[in-house]
Amino acid sequence: MIKKIRFRFVLLTMSLLTLVFGVILIMNTAYKTHVYRQIVTQYLEFIADGSDPKDDGSNVHISKDFSTEIYLADFDKNGNIVKLSTISGKNVYDESLEAAANRIFAKHSSAGKIKSYIYFVKNNENGKTVVLANSHSRKRQAGEIASLIAFITAVMGLLLLVSVYLSRFVTDQATKALEREKQFISDASHELKTPISAIILNAQAMPENDNTRKHLKNILSEAERMNKLIRRLLTLACIDETEGNIKKNKFCLSESCEEMVLPFESLAFESKINFTYDIAENIYYRGVCEDIKQVVSILLDNAFKYTPENGEIRFTLAKKNHRPVITVYNTGEGISQESLPRIFDRFYCSDKSRKSRSGSFGLGLSIAKAIIDAHDSELIASSEQGKYAQFTVYF
Repeated sequence: MIKKIRFRFVLLTMSLLTLVFGVILIMNTAYKTHVYRQIVTQYLEFIADGSDPKDDGSNVHISKDFSTEIYLADFDKNGNIVKLSTISGKNVYDESLEAAANRIFAKHSSAGKIKSYIYFVKNNENGKTVVLANSHSRKRQAGEIASLIAFITAVMGLLLLVSVYLSRFVTDQATKALEREKQFISDASHELKTPISAIILNAQAMPENDNTRKHLKNILSEAERMNKLIRRLLTLACIDETEGNIKKNKFCLSESCEEMVLPFESLAFESKINFTYDIAENIYYRGVCEDIKQVVSILLDNAFKYTPENGEIRFTLAKKNHRPVITVYNTGEGISQESLPRIFDRFYCSDKSRKSRSGSFGLGLSIAKAIIDAHDSELIASSEQGKYAQFTVYF
């Protein structure tokens, strides 16, 4: 669990930082592009006026950033291109460039950008002169963006290391608290096993008569109930101790499910519950066989506890998208939408009176969820209150 918390902390931190740096990079690029277009437009304006910006004392010295030819398109008053040439006076025959110049002339705009060209339009006595420059030729800007990306990548790598370190620091107290909790549960459970066993043995050894029979029965019943709680606490302690590092072996899931389902047929008969099951054959799975059997037992036991007389329980094992899927469905009270997110919490029970009647400790589903999580699988609950409850295991 601590590993998951650390992973989420690092993931959240890096996601936020990536978002922040991404916005900074986009804003920086947009700003530089805007400034670049303004400078180039001003540069083209000087050229359209027939002057050299390098000779008039202005600050518009961008020729060293430019690796593209600048073109001039002279239009007559009827909108026909009279001449298409470079800034050096060399005539150009380029259909795409001519098409771009015609589109610029038709826009009736004095400056702007069209496709990959930044342009400036100068009105003169004979018509118009359109000055164009290719906006993709930006050596310095491209270099600056590349440097910025490299810097951000390096910073993100450093922040990732810092986030991993901080995640350990942030979860340190929680780790220690969980370790103490695990140790306490394990120690207390082991310590309680002996006196509970002694109580059961002594109660069984005591002679029965009309006066003591009822009391002995209550003692044995409560002792067995306490013994069951201890076993479940030990199971949780063992699962917490392994932290998902379990030894998996391939076994027949179909046979294991059938083995666990069959004993419930007699319980269904006694409880007057319509119990059906559909188990697909030859489904194999790699995991801990006894643990998966325990999950099946917990889910079925839970279904029988909360299914009323003449109710229905369905158990299915099938393959969906090449994955084994177990489904346990039962009619009855169902689970409220408020309780649904918490039903896998330890010792949680939405209805205290029902918990007392059923003899439940609120640990069964917690154990099932912990086992399934240890198998890197998923246990999902769905319900409609007053109608049904369904638990699905996606292996």
